[in-house]
Amino acid sequence: MAGLQCFSSRIVENKNRGIDLLTAFFMVALQFCLTPSSMAGPPLVTDDPGILDPGAWEVIAAIVGEDRAADKVIQAPLLDVSLGVSANTQLSFVLPRLVVDPEGAGTAKGLAFASVGYKWRFASTDQWEWAIAANYTLPVSHQVFRNNGPEDVRVLGLPVLVAYTHGEWTWLGQAGWNSTSDGTHFWDYGLAASHPLGNSALWMVEVHGNAGSSFSESTLNYQFGLDYEVSPAFHVLAAAGSRIKSLPDPDARLNYSYFIGLQWFH
Repeated sequence: MAGLQCFSSRIVENKNRGIDLLTAFFMVALQFCLTPSSMAGPPLVTDDPGILDPGAWEVIAAIVGEDRAADKVIQAPLLDVSLGVSANTQLSFVLPRLVVDPEGAGTAKGLAFASVGYKWRFASTDQWEWAIAANYTLPVSHQVFRNNGPEDVRVLGLPVLVAYTHGEWTWLGQAGWNSTSDGTHFWDYGLAASHPLGNSALWMVEVHGNAGSSFSESTLNYQFGLDYEVSPAFHVLAAAGSRIKSLPDPDARLNYSYFIGLQWFH
């Protein structure tokens, strides 16, 4: 989830190479798959350095969507599973089913990419936590993209995560360097804040985006999120947002995004 959320800076580059918009938006959809997390992350894109207890499981089943001028990309369902390995490490796995509805073309659907992650919390105090959340995203089927095509790409992400807690407020930051199998490099980044809303809910807000390695092209979006605790083991998650800054091409402009999910702890 947290979180896919990384490739929108490549849309202009891809178009200049003659690659169709459908390819570009498969890349945009991957952003939600790169940041699985145990505390923040879903429904946000910005991850957090929190770690599950050793042997504890977290499972999130969600529907995630983006609406843009050129098409709509929906991940339905998205499965996000995490396992606490030690006091400071956890493993994660994300697998979405994509539904892509481009303007003027037929709908494509099917499994596309999976993401595996390893989070290591290397420092913590009463107020601060720091972690590295390495993740690797790869194609698992060719139902919705061309075999050996330009979208048949692997991505290694190395974000650094930080959390600061003061009173009832928690602030989260993320900055990551990403390298793809086709030689492209890009940054992802996010800043989020959360605060309790009554006894059972947590209110969240974030800004997040990505940029090419030189920062000559970049995006910035915002989201508002809600985490409602039905019971300690079961939460309902939701978020919605839109753009602050987009790439120059109108087809790359985000109209809105949303996340609706159920979260279980075991």
